[in-house]
Amino acid sequence: MPTYKILIVDDNPGMREVCSSVLTAAGHSVSVAEDGFAALIRLAEEVPDLIVCVAIALLADRG
Repeated sequence: MPTYKILIVDDNPGMREVCSSVLTAAGHSVSVAEDGFAALIRLAEEVPDLIVCVAIALLADRG
């Protein structure tokens, strides 16, 4: 099974943890972001193979 770099973007810490745990256990490299702004920072650092996110406003809380 191939290993993928996956970015999880979700404002719910529990959901991020569950998704991260399951995907890490499956052998994937997982990073997480709590909002769209944090996701943009992660994307500047490394481009993942897959992004898993909920519908979010990128800068809604950052003004």
